[in-house]
Amino acid sequence: MSDLEKLTPIAPKTKQSESKLTRRSRRVPWPLLLVPVLLVVAYFIFENVPKYLPGVARLMTDSPDATSSEESSSSLSAQSSSETPQSLPFRDLELERAETSAVDLVRQIGQLQDEVTLDQLALTEKQSEFDAIIDKANAADGHFARREFDLALSKYEEALRELDTYVKQNEVRFESALQTGLQALLDRDITLAERELGIATAIKPMDSELATARERLQVLPQVNDLIREGRRAQLQGEFEQAESLLLQALALDPETQGLQGEILEAQRHQSDEYFSSVITKAYDALTIGDVDAATQNFEEAERLRPGDPAPRTGLRSIAQQQRTEEIAQLKVTAETLEVDGLIEEAKLIYEDLVRLNTNLAFAREGLARTAGFLQIKRAINRVLSDPDMLSSHAEFENAKITLEEARQQPVLTDDFSNQVFALEQLLSRVSEPLPIVIVSDNAMDIRLATVGELGPFERRELTLRPGRYVISGSGKGCRDVRKTFVVAKDMQPVSIRCNEPI
Repeated sequence: MSDLEKLTPIAPKTKQSESKLTRRSRRVPWPLLLVPVLLVVAYFIFENVPKYLPGVARLMTDSPDATSSEESSSSLSAQSSSETPQSLPFRDLELERAETSAVDLVRQIGQLQDEVTLDQLALTEKQSEFDAIIDKANAADGHFARREFDLALSKYEEALRELDTYVKQNEVRFESALQTGLQALLDRDITLAERELGIATAIKPMDSELATARERLQVLPQVNDLIREGRRAQLQGEFEQAESLLLQALALDPETQGLQGEILEAQRHQSDEYFSSVITKAYDALTIGDVDAATQNFEEAERLRPGDPAPRTGLRSIAQQQRTEEIAQLKVTAETLEVDGLIEEAKLIYEDLVRLNTNLAFAREGLARTAGFLQIKRAINRVLSDPDMLSSHAEFENAKITLEEARQQPVLTDDFSNQVFALEQLLSRVSEPLPIVIVSDNAMDIRLATVGELGPFERRELTLRPGRYVISGSGKGCRDVRKTFVVAKDMQPVSIRCNEPI
């Protein structure tokens, strides 16, 4: 079995690769290193001894075995020629490429090896499996040293895959056991928590979250005893004792679920007598009309027991009483404003009342009355401020509808009757069409808005309702002409001609 030091390739370095690969120290079997050394020495002797020691060369030639080994020498010469210096750069490049691939694979293996070693990942139960993977990576080093590059890289890749699978499988096992153990702690299930956290500890003993979980497991028996005693005290009506026991359990393990609620329940039971006295004082104050004191006591009772219906009912009763008084006051204010003719201000008050309570019939009626009156009044003012708009058939019909609605409205202001009368007079006057004359140059197409196309002419007599009109003319060689005129009694002819030839 190999050591567990981080892996690095041990293949021989070339001039090209020597500066690129950073070696990390590791122990390698020393006999394995002798193999390439012996090969180099043998090659050196074979190549150089005949050159520098001619006597030895002659001795080798004249030896009794020279004749018998001629064929072998010829073969060795051919083999030597294939290993001449001219081929070494290619072999170095092959080695460099293999080293580059090996370095990347070994780096990844080393990272996973660090992760396993640092976390002691499943080493207590799977040390032999982990060692076998590391041995496989070390064996790949031997293949690399013998220049069996393809086989070495294949072995590195196989070791990397197995080590990656080892890490992932054990991480999944650890996470499953840890999460199950944590849920067992929440459920206060000692047996299940001990089993699952024990499994997690065997896989990853150095994990910080696991350490915290095991600390909680150590105090879980005591926590369970305190909770049982606390609940028994509650059933016996000993609420102060129950609160003390539950607080001790919470101090031992603040993450225990449900304890806060049980502690609050014990505290609420202790305050029953005081709560009842506060409610009694609140209703007594409400009976004598002391709204401030009643509100203060009801709010204190609600703080003692959030969500209890008694203080909420009391506070709603106070709010209802205050709202009733507020509504009565607002009703008087709105009606007074109506009488004074301040209809806009009265409408705003009625809107507030409807927001307070949509069931207030007087508020809904007042809002409809004031809003309708203001709408009719604005429509009348609009027509009276611009009577010439009634030349439009649509505006004329709308004005007649406004007049009918105004006649049905209650008179809420002093000037309303005068406005209605003025609208009647205006509609009566503009209802009678007046004759007008339009003159042109018989060269332009004339169009009268609200009437239509009139065509070219020199003189045209029409009968139109009093009001404002727009006439336009266009023709070849002439800039378009547009005029606005008002139809009135005894008016001068309207002239529209080509004044700007183009």
